[in-house]
Amino acid sequence: MSMELSNEGNLSDTEDMIRNIPQLPRLLTIKPYVVYFIHRNASPSMLHEIITEAKQTERFTFVPKYKSIEHDTMSMHIELIQQTVTILVSIDYSHEKDKRTLLYDTLCQFFSIIFHSSNLVQTWGGNLIHKLKPFLSHELFTINQINQCRSSDIQQEFKRWYNQTFIHQICCHHYLQYDDIDGPFCSCTYRPYKSVSTQWSLLKAVAYTFNEYLYDHTYDITKFLAITKLADVNQQQWTIQQVEEYKMKYHIAQKRAITDEGNETKENRQKVPENVVKKQKIIHTNTTTQTTIKIVLVPDPKAPSIMELEPGQIHTKRLFDNSE
Repeated sequence: MSMELSNEGNLSDTEDMIRNIPQLPRLLTIKPYVVYFIHRNASPSMLHEIITEAKQTERFTFVPKYKSIEHDTMSMHIELIQQTVTILVSIDYSHEKDKRTLLYDTLCQFFSIIFHSSNLVQTWGGNLIHKLKPFLSHELFTINQINQCRSSDIQQEFKRWYNQTFIHQICCHHYLQYDDIDGPFCSCTYRPYKSVSTQWSLLKAVAYTFNEYLYDHTYDITKFLAITKLADVNQQQWTIQQVEEYKMKYHIAQKRAITDEGNETKENRQKVPENVVKKQKIIHTNTTTQTTIKIVLVPDPKAPSIMELEPGQIHTKRLFDNSE
């Protein structure tokens, strides 16, 4: 199948998708994930766990929360991307209250491990140093440390991959003149941006690539999973055929359920499975009870792999650990 024929054959589907992004199937997660909430009341065992996990990880994604700067705190979400699981670390740190504590020492070690020269740190849009510079005053890491690691702006890399993969149609004004770059005279509906300088939003990148909806979730969970998913597509250099095979395999039922008016039946809409387990560690500080939550999603080893599942299916089992 030629690239031009593949693009032209999917124009009507693309136009429908553009109008109905919120009605698309929700973002499909490929790997299970664990969430750690790290703050001054986190237990020493949990702080030790994130150090152990960081040492076993070579690829990370950063999502800083800049509003926290106004309150002299650092809030940052970091993804530790491992082979079989994704670990999300949500950090809340106050330099005024937490300096010279176990939390401070742990976070200094944590960032030192992440910024090792052998590791890769991903972001969506913007230079890594520029993104982290507002947090240097908390003294958890330095510019020299940041410079040691390899960094990657997935937003720019995705745009390069997408334009080289989904080239202009033969009938497009830019087909012969500019080939794979964006331009104001482009008539290709599957290329939503018409300027070289315009960057993809994460919402549209997920919708146009996977026919999936990037829904909001606390602690940036879906944002992390989307960035990593798009990074993998770019790293593996998916072809149009691979993209279409993915859509057909996982979303054929959902595509059939979307009507001309953009409505989707409740029966066929992909639901987010309630397959998380909460492990709570209660820490008593004077008269106040503090709670640290670790959310764990564990796949059933007896179930087929995710690539063998039918659309919308995720097999899981629940593990309850009361030892802590």
